[in-house]
Amino acid sequence: MPHIQIIKANIIAGLLSGVLAPIIWPLIVLLTEGKLPTWSSYPLAALSIFSFATILSLIGCIIIGIPTLLILENNKLNKPIIAGLSGLVAASVVFFIISISNNYPSLSQSWPLAAFFACIGGFCGFTASALTRRSRRTQQSCAA
Repeated sequence: MPHIQIIKANIIAGLLSGVLAPIIWPLIVLLTEGKLPTWSSYPLAALSIFSFATILSLIGCIIIGIPTLLILENNKLNKPIIAGLSGLVAASVVFFIISISNNYPSLSQSWPLAAFFACIGGFCGFTASALTRRSRRTQQSCAA
């Protein structure tokens, strides 16, 4: 599979995760604060979460996602569930490294945020792999 398709799939996955982030963010607020966010401030918060998640997801997809998907593709392991799990693990590891280096509060206070990043990472991996598999099926049907 050409590397260009893997790069495009990771960029699309990074952009799509920005759409997912504002949808699952109220759940994170509910878990951390015990109540849902006020809906009068949610549109502005959703826009900032969308922007923040899109930028971080694009960076993560370029730095972590592309090499991971290339390794999975070379080893013939490019399946959405495997790529999703690797994205979930990679996002969790990056979150914990950053939180340890910044003296973030204890894990009992930051697990919802870690789960949020893990969900976004898993979504990116799953989506990028699914996009590359679909393009592979299209190529096979065109070649036949």
